[in-house]
Amino acid sequence: YKIARILERNKQIKIDHLVQRLIGNQPEAFRYFLESEAAQSCKPSMISLLSEQILTTINYDQVAETRRKNYLVYEAAFGELNEFKLKRGNSEVPFCYPLFITKEVNRKALSQKKIFIPLLWKEVTKRKNMGLIWKKNWHLMYCHCQLIIV
Repeated sequence: YKIARILERNKQIKIDHLVQRLIGNQPEAFRYFLESEAAQSCKPSMISLLSEQILTTINYDQVAETRRKNYLVYEAAFGELNEFKLKRGNSEVPFCYPLFITKEVNRKALSQKKIFIPLLWKEVTKRKNMGLIWKKNWHLMYCHCQLIIV
């Protein structure tokens, strides 16, 4: 496709975090990830040439099927504990398994076992009657559906 280029391509490319994750060095990967995120500009830009090339190598049908299978693995493991009952269609492709639980989660202990469970949208826990009704005893975790190999 020919797209008018009104923005410059992103040239702030850092891949150390990806390499460290690939070789299994999760703590170092996370440190590099934070550095990479901090170095990114908020200025709009086009996709980098590296990212554009990487995206052409992805089998999206296979990714979608793996994410669906992994969602079912999480649902089998956590479904009874989960306070959030999501009705999902068979054709939908989940980004993650949203897990709302009332039990305290020790993220530090999980991190020491090289299990990273991000807390996305932390500000949601502080909202007052906006959007999602947040129960103060809920602990929100997102289990990313692309991380398990089924």
